[in-house]
Amino acid sequence: MQLFEMGYQDGWKNFVRYFDTNLEKSYSKEIDSRTEYFEPDPKGAYQHLITGDRYTKFLGKAKDAQEKPGVTKPIYRYIRDNVWEQNKFNLNPRIWYLDIETRSGTCSKGFPEPSDALEPISLIQFFDSKLEVMFILGYREWEQRPGYELDYKVKYFKFPDEVSLLQGFRKIFFRLDPLIIYAWNGMGFDYPYLVNRANRLGLEDLFANYGRTEIETKKDDRGLDIHKINSPGHVFFDMIDTYKRLVLAPRASYSLDSIAHIELGDNKIQHDEYIDFDSFYTGKNYQIHNQPYDDEVRELIRQKQIGRRDLDPKSEAFKENEQELEKLIAWQFVYYGIYDVYLLKKLDDKIKMSTLYLNMAALMGCQITDIQGTIKKWAVYISNVAYKDHKIAPKKVFHDKPNIVGGFVREPLKGKHEWILNADVNSMYPMLSMAGFNMSPETILKVQDIPSDLREILLKYFPDQNEDNRFKIPKEVWVKTTTLLKKYNLSLGINGVVFDRSKIGIIPSLVKKIYFDRKASKKKMLKYEQQAEKIRSLLNT
Repeated sequence: MQLFEMGYQDGWKNFVRYFDTNLEKSYSKEIDSRTEYFEPDPKGAYQHLITGDRYTKFLGKAKDAQEKPGVTKPIYRYIRDNVWEQNKFNLNPRIWYLDIETRSGTCSKGFPEPSDALEPISLIQFFDSKLEVMFILGYREWEQRPGYELDYKVKYFKFPDEVSLLQGFRKIFFRLDPLIIYAWNGMGFDYPYLVNRANRLGLEDLFANYGRTEIETKKDDRGLDIHKINSPGHVFFDMIDTYKRLVLAPRASYSLDSIAHIELGDNKIQHDEYIDFDSFYTGKNYQIHNQPYDDEVRELIRQKQIGRRDLDPKSEAFKENEQELEKLIAWQFVYYGIYDVYLLKKLDDKIKMSTLYLNMAALMGCQITDIQGTIKKWAVYISNVAYKDHKIAPKKVFHDKPNIVGGFVREPLKGKHEWILNADVNSMYPMLSMAGFNMSPETILKVQDIPSDLREILLKYFPDQNEDNRFKIPKEVWVKTTTLLKKYNLSLGINGVVFDRSKIGIIPSLVKKIYFDRKASKKKMLKYEQQAEKIRSLLNT
């Protein structure tokens, strides 16, 4: 069986990456690159979602589809017709959790700049979800120490220089071929640095399994660089962005150390005894603390640093102390890198970022990269569901007016109050608003179609989008408005838009489906959690 992983475009051609379950390997294949669109036809098999007019489907060039309704690009058409609802999404792809370390101060000042990538890469570390192995690529000897084992096996590869290290990384990347790659602040540092450093050293195809990898760099409003990596056949996520989208609670800091402490009760490997990070790599500029460390290796290094200070530099003991100290420093630095990647894996295990993204893409019939956004995934989902019912979405139109002002937030009434009510409604916006009011593009009534007695009220009291004015409407007008809405089976938005409630709209129907599916899944989850707790109790008795 071929399980879909992602689609990508190379020039005018379109391709999909898929996982072959028989060969247990990912491949790519070219797909039909024609764009789907619809032309008016009184006898057509498809109906316009809003107007109800009939249309016939056509496949052609992208320019032929301009200004036409129901436009679907080749990759999304392939997903809809061959993957969506056929359970052919790969929900368990190969995932990497990646981190790199670089030198600093050897060729530049301050923190290394990814656009320039002047400093050598000192360590590359990543975890492979299929093999459940930590891969570490470095230059110095390293082996696992008793008492520092993690939940996963570690494979360490030693290289003589940076070029061979990057070549080794590229070889592993090509062979294992991960679909999803995570890195903390990956877009801000790790991804552009790896690509630009490899290019600087003449290794331009570092991630090019399916096509050329490119880094786009733009300036934000503050003049800071914003990087984006485009690599056909691979999905590069910045785990900071993913975390912010899924965990809405504000955080004082989004450093990996801070988030790991909040979410996992864990921390990065500490190294504040070194004046700067490069000293952590070299072992220089070490400050001897008076108090011993709880960590065994950290304390051994402290003791060796004391020996370096107190022993006779010409003695054999000093020489042995230096050799052991060098090994311990190298070991600690590598373990620091390992533990960073370990924290990324643990964060994904807890928050279920990958599971959520993959299942949402399968539900909506879109690309996993679309899940990061707000509009695209819903546009694809609505289009897919409408097409299944032989309905098509309207053509894309840009409107100068009305300028939608967005959500309304009323100014607080300051001062002391005798009665205060605090209400927390479950899924209030999607269920109470969109589903409850039947808000959908095809349920909107045009002004001329609104019953005349209700229309007179709306024209007088809802002339604009200044929603604060709604609080100035007389009570008797609200009573009459409510009576008329019930009479005609309509609902009214606070901005004056009227929705027909006689038939459920496509958006409310999808919102309800997701909401009730979520409730059912949560109920099932709680059931299994209770069963698991009973099993744990029985095992402990």
